[in-house]
Amino acid sequence: MHDASVVRAASMPQVADGADYRPAKYEIRERPHGMWAIFRNHCYVRSTRTRDEALARDILDLFKKQDEAKNRRIVDARFTLASEVVEYRKRTCPKSNVRSVAVLESTFKPLDSYLAGRRLIDLDGDWLLATEEGMLQAGYEYGYYYNCIVKLITAINAYCKAKLCASAVAFPRPEAPEGRDRVLTREERDRILRWADGDEDYDPATGSWRPASKPLTKAEANRRLMVGRAVRLGLPLGSRPGRYAGMAWKPFLGTGHIDVAGATMYRWPLGASKKKRKHAPPVALPPKLLAVIAEWERADVGHDYVFRNSKGGPLSQKGLEDYFAAAMRELGIEKVTGHTLRHTCITWLIEKGLSASVISAVVGISIFMLKRRYDHSDERVVQVIGHGVMDQMLH
Repeated sequence: MHDASVVRAASMPQVADGADYRPAKYEIRERPHGMWAIFRNHCYVRSTRTRDEALARDILDLFKKQDEAKNRRIVDARFTLASEVVEYRKRTCPKSNVRSVAVLESTFKPLDSYLAGRRLIDLDGDWLLATEEGMLQAGYEYGYYYNCIVKLITAINAYCKAKLCASAVAFPRPEAPEGRDRVLTREERDRILRWADGDEDYDPATGSWRPASKPLTKAEANRRLMVGRAVRLGLPLGSRPGRYAGMAWKPFLGTGHIDVAGATMYRWPLGASKKKRKHAPPVALPPKLLAVIAEWERADVGHDYVFRNSKGGPLSQKGLEDYFAAAMRELGIEKVTGHTLRHTCITWLIEKGLSASVISAVVGISIFMLKRRYDHSDERVVQVIGHGVMDQMLH
């Protein structure tokens, strides 16, 4: 009983820290013009805007409770402006992770017009449908809309948790988009590499190649080179596309690099946290790929970056995405992005019979996600070990 009373006392004004335990005195007084006003500790606070004394007392009772809730920082997040919640999420995002802050900024940007002036309680099912329709009409893909809403749900829950109140998500979670089941075909792979290595143009309508009408510009030659490198690294290693952004030939602040002498590609800068390295660990380069990369290094004398823009500076993730998207349009290859290379790599490694632990170490994916997303099991890999004994059963 003593412990319970101590817990109750902890929720009251902290007299031990110097707080005043005396409760505030609230009252209403009739003003000369007939309106009733609220007074706190004999000081005028605000008018009730009514001449009805009974109604004024009801307003006073509500004011007392809300005033106490405000002083004790007890809130109902449903009445908070959605824009305030989004700004809170941006402010509390770790500033050390610059990329995460930038991702939040770009993700919430399309929602600005749909959140303006609305409270969380206004974001109901009808609002969700209107937002989906508006974003799709504006040219956004459903997957991008879904990602925006999921980020908003996370922001609302984080805000409510910080305010010690129940979740104020008033709309249902939208249906998740279909999984990325698109796998690059070997013919498409060869088509991309032929385009990247040469100066020919491809006609998607006829499926034929023709010499380029004019010499490639420096920017176009660089674009083809970068797309080719993304494919040659993405298919055997399965890295997330963002890991190639600004990748260098030597350790640089904030970027990964390739150590040809050590036959290793570092997806994160040296000194990155263990948590980050776990999701994208360094990968040992296989001999044939290493030989190709060594040729790149010899050809890149004078360049600092493996992935660079036409001016020689580090190529951003957005820049590489734009290069890749433009190339796929020119080659008539639909629904293929940089992430498709990762999905293709994992799919082909599974088809080749590699164990989950090997795939996990190569591409940087948890074994749990391999089993959940790709339905991968080591049963077939392990069964081969027993073939010798299994064959003896008939002899």
